[in-house]
Amino acid sequence: MKRVKNFLKKYFWNKLEPKFGVYDFSEIRNDLANLKLIDKYLILSLQAESFVTNEKLVPDYLLTNDYDGGVYPINTGKGYNVAYYNQKVQERLIALVGALGEEFDSHSHLEAINFEETSPSRIEPEWHKAHIKEYITGMLRVAKAAKISFPSTIIIQYVNYPESSLDEVTDTLISYGIGMGGPDVYSHNRHLEQGVYSYYPKIAGSIPIGMAVDYHNYQSSTGGEGIKNSPSIALIHSFAMKKLKPNYMFWLRRTAEPWNGTDYWQDVIDYFNKFDWH
Repeated sequence: MKRVKNFLKKYFWNKLEPKFGVYDFSEIRNDLANLKLIDKYLILSLQAESFVTNEKLVPDYLLTNDYDGGVYPINTGKGYNVAYYNQKVQERLIALVGALGEEFDSHSHLEAINFEETSPSRIEPEWHKAHIKEYITGMLRVAKAAKISFPSTIIIQYVNYPESSLDEVTDTLISYGIGMGGPDVYSHNRHLEQGVYSYYPKIAGSIPIGMAVDYHNYQSSTGGEGIKNSPSIALIHSFAMKKLKPNYMFWLRRTAEPWNGTDYWQDVIDYFNKFDWH
């Protein structure tokens, strides 16, 4: 598909830093070399939250009391998120970002760095009272450090929840020239429409916007539990361009599998191969 310019790929913290201060960026180097051969560009997505497995995607040394355990369980019961509210955790992630920037910021085929969503994946009021302020502050601190470490590269922070932090997050990203985006494109999700989606028309043109179409988005236009109305690729794309005004759209490459019954990626290819770009 000729119109594909970039490839977004997730790189997990525990693989990039297998031991304290010891970094392994060989996978990134190989990917950039291969993309250069075909004149495509990499969106480096730095990830450490697990959603569907019980993996802890941070280095083992973080799983200690010094770092508040490094992670905490998310509400689904299947996964862990990074303890961004711990300053020592922040500092280690900033060190990783610094090492990445030192090696890759000037690379001709690195397009952008992407950070995972702001949602803490916890809803309990007592958890939010104890942690949410420091959690959001920590995420923004890491994003700012990435902007400093990658002066020549676009930085995109995914933003969705909590709604109470959206003003602070958006204002901070704009002030530092950090891009904003999200992990989902739902055309009829009331919470997102009233929340983070309402910010995109206001920020369009001031900072880069990058939206991801995740596998749930191919199945439902609302994101409601159990609702599967399978919106068309045309609907997803049209909604995003008109409402969210992205500079980038990242389409999850999800192929036919027994539990979803359709080849979403082929649908994406077919749509854009016939799309009128003029």
